[in-house]
Amino acid sequence: MAKIPTKLKISNKHLQIDKANTNILIAASVAVAIVMFTIVATQAMLKQMAYQKLVIDKRSAAASQLTKNVKAANSLNEQFQAWDNAPESLIGNNEKNSKIILDALPSKYDFPALATSLEGIIFGSGNKGTVSGTDNEAQAEQDSSSPNPIEIPLTVAASGNFTSAQKLIQDLERSIRPMKISQITLGGNDTSMQVSVTLTTYYQPEKKLEYKQTVVANSKAASTKTSTTKYSTSGAAN
Repeated sequence: MAKIPTKLKISNKHLQIDKANTNILIAASVAVAIVMFTIVATQAMLKQMAYQKLVIDKRSAAASQLTKNVKAANSLNEQFQAWDNAPESLIGNNEKNSKIILDALPSKYDFPALATSLEGIIFGSGNKGTVSGTDNEAQAEQDSSSPNPIEIPLTVAASGNFTSAQKLIQDLERSIRPMKISQITLGGNDTSMQVSVTLTTYYQPEKKLEYKQTVVANSKAASTKTSTTKYSTSGAAN
């Protein structure tokens, strides 16, 4: 019976060991790849969960604030309707209070309408005259997020007698629209009187309502975009 050489036996053992080592290396590589994939996938999932939680939190906060705003708006509307439809207005007549407020402090800069209104006061007091001033409609602020009264300087020049001049001053003071008189110049006699009144009246731009739109990014930072919408009002200039 032939004997297998010792060197051949050792070579076979080496081959089996190398094969086993290769299988172990492959298994280890696959295990490492699986572990790395699991770690990366877990991190991505955790980030996505954190992002979704941030979105949900902001939506919940917005929904809660919106609910409060709706309740406040309904309450405000009820109070406004009761105030606006009161049996007697702020000045004791049967007009709506909202119209009176807008007549007193219009929300639009309208120089021609204002001049026409003042001319009516001049003629109504028994005088003849004109209204002068600078029409700044092109530069006038028509809406604002924080509106405040804006001055409109004017000069009223009239001619009549002493009684009509006196009535003109009284009518300007009684006007529903506030008239701040800074200077009065009188000249003439009882039957022929010239009067010049330098005064300031006002208008208040429309309220521009703002709302915010938040874009939630896939990070801790979030960008906020502000948009505006305009609440329109109108009124006569008296």
